[in-house]
Amino acid sequence: MIISIWIGNNETSKYRILLLNEVRNRGVEDVLIFVINGFNEGIQAIYPKAEIQRGIGIKKEVY
Repeated sequence: MIISIWIGNNETSKYRILLLNEVRNRGVEDVLIFVINGFNEGIQAIYPKAEIQRGIGIKKEVY
């Protein structure tokens, strides 16, 4: 089951903690897999049993 997908312009640690707290406040007590780029420590602090897989990154080309 996909709980939620978020896309944000500002992916700071504060923003990601807000998202994790929103998931927890929805009643999610345990997560099997997170697919995310970075912020492993924050996830493991809230969901220590979760497996973290690195998502596919999009490289922006600068001209």
